Amino acid sequence: GMTRPIDNRVFLVDRPWRTSTNMVRCALLELCSREIHRIGVPGDIAEVGVGEGGTASLLNHHFADRNLLLFDTFTGFDARDLTRNEELGLGGVPYSLSPSSAERVVETLPRPENVELHPGWFPESAAGLQDRSFALVHIDVGLYQPTYAALRWFFGRVNHRGYVLVADYEHDSAIGVGRAVRQHAEETGTAYVVIPDLSGTAVFAVDSRRQVGRSPASRSIGRSGPGPRQA
Repeated sequence: GMTRPIDNRVFLVDRPWRTSTNMVRCALLELCSREIHRIGVPGDIAEVGVGEGGTASLLNHHFADRNLLLFDTFTGFDARDLTRNEELGLGGVPYSLSPSSAERVVETLPRPENVELHPGWFPESAAGLQDRSFALVHIDVGLYQPTYAALRWFFGRVNHRGYVLVADYEHDSAIGVGRAVRQHAEETGTAYVVIPDLSGTAVFAVDSRRQVGRSPASRSIGRSGPGPRQA
């Protein structure tokens, strides 16, 4: 068994219900943080799709020594992303979002001094951050277009042996997420595994020696084409 067990207390106290019961994902985040610190992967931490800040709080706790960049509209799903989902036959609004605000999220975080807020539509909200590098990125946006845009934008900026995690890969109402992950994997020749948490989290372990994500297509952060249709 584990010589140092997962600290369940971190996500059982004062966390949103869905985060506190999604113990597999919570444990995944802690183990990723252990590995990143163990082998010394440099870079910031980022989350695209913040919601009420449950996962952001865990990231802020486990990476107390890192900057945490938070990207979200903080106004719900963007109409452009919903339109793109519908154009591709991937449905509309995948699930309801609880009202929140950037200020309210920051108030719940254990180390708010480490947090950078980047409100707005992704990838426009990443303007000026092209030279930043990352150790771990968590993507949780529920729709095809912002998932694909985040994968394209971040992948070449995650340092060797870092991680990109994509939530809701198996969510019945967020089928665009899996579509975006599979398309990105096919285009870049990268592999991922799916962790069996509540809605399935796809995990990319980044091998920067292969120079994946640095093609001209991956450097473009604008609206993408649908690519091959996948089930």
